[in-house]
Amino acid sequence: MSTRSRIAVLQSSGKIHSVYCHSDGYPSYNGKMLKAHYNTEEKANELVNLGNLSYIEKSPVPLPSAPMVHFYGEGEPPMLTTHSFDNPQKGVTIAYHRDRQEEFNKTVFENMEEFKKATTNCNHCEEYYYFFQEGKWFVSKGARGDFQELTDEMINAD
Repeated sequence: MSTRSRIAVLQSSGKIHSVYCHSDGYPSYNGKMLKAHYNTEEKANELVNLGNLSYIEKSPVPLPSAPMVHFYGEGEPPMLTTHSFDNPQKGVTIAYHRDRQEEFNKTVFENMEEFKKATTNCNHCEEYYYFFQEGKWFVSKGARGDFQELTDEMINAD
């Protein structure tokens, strides 16, 4: 079973861009990844601009200099492939649109009030909500809307 989360970034316009993330939403994984690898506004936006996510890894984009070799069967030659949902490059985030060829999906809220309302009044709530603002990640467990700064203690508590 997956631990679902929503990842959001406050934009300079005051709008909030957010995406759904299907797997590993708990602070000891997604929280740790966000705090360690998506700790600037530029990096956080690069992640949410991928649209909805299957899971997060250290890099938001595949490395073109690291093609993958796959062996498909005995006697068949190895083939070079690129990053995809079925053949992910190690350490690269999986995005539904880019890697599964699904429809692009990113939710934009007009302001923090609208975002908090959506996180507390939802039909299919995620288990964790992450919010990036002014160089810091905040987290709320469930649909309570009680965001607290994401700390190393939270990351190590799971």
